Amino acid sequence: MTALVIAIVNVISCTSPVFALDAAEIQERLDRYTAQENNVGALILIHQNNADILITSGIANSENKALIQKNSRFHIASLTKMFTAVMIYQLVEQGRLSLDDKFIDILGDPFDGRLENYKQTTIKMALEHSSGMADFLGYGFDAAARARHNHRWTPYEALEFAAGQPPTHKAGTAYVYNSSGYVLLGEIIKKITDNEDLNALYNEAIFAKASMHDTYFPKGARPRTDELARGYSQLTPSGGLHDVSDIQWGEYLTDGGLVSTASDLKNFFTALFIDNSLISQRSLDYMMGKLEPLPLYSEGGRGLMVINRHDKSHNAPWLYGHLGRYLGYRSAAFFNPENQDMFILLANSSHFDIQKFMQETGVLAPF
Repeated sequence: MTALVIAIVNVISCTSPVFALDAAEIQERLDRYTAQENNVGALILIHQNNADILITSGIANSENKALIQKNSRFHIASLTKMFTAVMIYQLVEQGRLSLDDKFIDILGDPFDGRLENYKQTTIKMALEHSSGMADFLGYGFDAAARARHNHRWTPYEALEFAAGQPPTHKAGTAYVYNSSGYVLLGEIIKKITDNEDLNALYNEAIFAKASMHDTYFPKGARPRTDELARGYSQLTPSGGLHDVSDIQWGEYLTDGGLVSTASDLKNFFTALFIDNSLISQRSLDYMMGKLEPLPLYSEGGRGLMVINRHDKSHNAPWLYGHLGRYLGYRSAAFFNPENQDMFILLANSSHFDIQKFMQETGVLAPF
């Protein structure tokens, strides 16, 4: 694959075993990945020692053979949950919301009792994935979105796929990763602010403060902007890759709808973790599980995933951020509070094995 190294710096960490490869080695490894069958292109941003390294590899558009660029935009999938959580913590800090508030007391019951655990679920439970509600992504939503690729799904239309399904556990008693709760948190944000415009809300609360100029919820306009790396996926197990960029797969949902760039995600981490310009330190400590620790088996955190907690060697630092899976895209963004290192990877194929790549590069400790 044609590749471009935007900057070359030594990325051997002096304070931790993260990023144990130099730029040329990472470039070579990324080129091998994007050259594999069913992979297309990818972009990596590493921030270390106050310097950035940007590595691109592969194709952004298979039709015109355009290459991935340093400013290419990607669907970032569940990385969106970090932003939605920040929005909620801001409302809590403003006294407009409590973590103990229940969805039903603010939104009523639009499901007429058909969404199990909804009536018992609090804001806190949704944030930390302990609600036990069925996840709408697991019950036919994907197939329906592919079949109705021009349909822009509303939050409650998407959540209908969870209605009538059994809960995973009694509300608040266990932790199972769940996107339904984060869709409902978006409805809470709109209800409390009396504003249906998610882009306006997130821009005022986060994007503008963090100097994020290329992050947004798509509004359904087609054709897509040229800056968006086209997303690719197999639609059948034996079929080839298809351009799925125009399928409206939850584009305006607050669990995974955002489009962004690697540089914008770096700016978000800077604002959140370093500048403390988005939420208070106390809220951040709660979000990171410092004030009230979460059990090891809680993979979703409270808006931030924490990786390397299972490292048996106890040498790998805990990293905070999120993984994302979207139709045609994969994403990962993590921050190391020990030295303010950042690792961001964005790919435009459903088949790019991000977790394997992170393990091979030393970012993610072996399970």
